[in-house]
Amino acid sequence: GSLPKNMEMTMAYDGTVFMRDALKEISKTLIETMLIVGLAVFLFLGSFRTALVPLIAMPISLIGAAAIMQACGFSLNLLTILAIVLAVGLVVDDAIVVVENIERHVREGKSRTQAALLGSRELLGPIVAMTITLATVYAPIGFQGGLTGSLFLEFAITLAGAVIVSGIVALTLSPMLSAHLIHAQGKESWLTRQVNRIFDAVRNLYGRLLDGALGIRWVILVVSLLVMLGAVPLYMLSQKELAPVEDQSGISVFFEASPDSTVEATNRESLEMIKTLKSFPETHHTWSLTTNWGGFGGLIASDWRGRERSTPEMFGEVFGKVSQISSLRVFPRLDPP
Repeated sequence: GSLPKNMEMTMAYDGTVFMRDALKEISKTLIETMLIVGLAVFLFLGSFRTALVPLIAMPISLIGAAAIMQACGFSLNLLTILAIVLAVGLVVDDAIVVVENIERHVREGKSRTQAALLGSRELLGPIVAMTITLATVYAPIGFQGGLTGSLFLEFAITLAGAVIVSGIVALTLSPMLSAHLIHAQGKESWLTRQVNRIFDAVRNLYGRLLDGALGIRWVILVVSLLVMLGAVPLYMLSQKELAPVEDQSGISVFFEASPDSTVEATNRESLEMIKTLKSFPETHHTWSLTTNWGGFGGLIASDWRGRERSTPEMFGEVFGKVSQISSLRVFPRLDPP
């Protein structure tokens, strides 16, 4: 049926707006992360041809992680995309180590094929150990009990899967690509020579610092022990919460009237609360549902890009103003993510 002529229906609160904005922002972050990692790889390797190896390995590892997500029935959500963002920096590590080792053997006079076989064999143990270590660090997060385990299962499995796939790619695809893309005589470009010169200076500085540190090893050991012990009170005194409060463009309110109040009286008193909520410049609209005992409602703020304060910053002032309404007991709250 249709509504009466003097009645109009609109959506009071749309929780998907926050999720769509969050997914859009984290997707943009993923693209920016891949571009920054690609630029960093190119600058530090100093050769476009050499940089192609980890740059090709990166999307292939992420596609493998997506295949694991599909097999496990996971969707693209905030946690899985966050895992992919974190994995971008991890999946290129193995490929960089492999291509650097193969390039070293080529500079020593071996052919590209011999260098690829020897370089990958030398790194088989370290890469397998590193891959297993990282996977065993991340995977247990998803096997915790209760709500935490349910929330982070997809995050943990996606991240661990990306690390495992990157290890496989580093031992299979990266040597093959290196055998074709690395310069046959190990010739270094001007940028490569500049990068190596910087690395040599850093290596020499590190050697001097290490020599100095070894001379006062007991001091360093004592300081390290004190830092470790200091972590205990810091952990005990830190505030703890399941997830940080975020700006979801809304503040919910629950209000309670006197026990003998009528619907008409409660509705009249709730209008004062609505008037208070509308007085904030960040308010886009308000909504409420009223019964004789009280009700609930909320303040929906305008788009976060066009206002100066976030809802957590507004909350203290909102709480103070609605608490001054004498005819109702009003309890505002920020909804958890």
